[in-house]
Amino acid sequence: MTKERDTYHHHDFEEHLSAFQLPADLAEFLQGEEYTCVTAASDQGTVHVIKAHRADIAGMGDRVPMRVSHAVYEHPLAPVIRTVMTPYDQPKRPLALETFINVAEADQRTDFAALGDQAALHLLFYDEDLTYQKGITLPNTQQAAIPAILQRADTVRASISIEQYDFDSAKAAVIRPRQNLVYT
Repeated sequence: MTKERDTYHHHDFEEHLSAFQLPADLAEFLQGEEYTCVTAASDQGTVHVIKAHRADIAGMGDRVPMRVSHAVYEHPLAPVIRTVMTPYDQPKRPLALETFINVAEADQRTDFAALGDQAALHLLFYDEDLTYQKGITLPNTQQAAIPAILQRADTVRASISIEQYDFDSAKAAVIRPRQNLVYT
């Protein structure tokens, strides 16, 4: 393994990002969730704030393989950008973490767009008590795809009237299994 690749798995950024203070509104949102993943702006770019059970976080090694994917779902009520992060620490039962981006919300759009300028993804893990547990940095292998994903979502958004735009309903449809949606 090359040294450059190795640094992605070390926690050089961890000291700096472990000082990341959860904004009050984010902490309040996280309190009501058992498992969740959301994006947040930091001085290191966009980070993924993940809340999970302490045991699940502790069982995840520092060098766990992780798959990250982004897709635009073109729902008639709103475009939904879905990011799924799947650590393969338990290959037979991997924990899939997902977040949904509403391009009509300026902060969410900005956070997602920033990923197009980042060579690395920063994941910050918090437990049930919102105590910081660990940070993982991995290569942003889809960095080049972010602008096209965002462009497609913006195009879909522009085709939906303000009166019809309903991100929450579109997101619920994306979450529902067996939903036939067009995604790019």
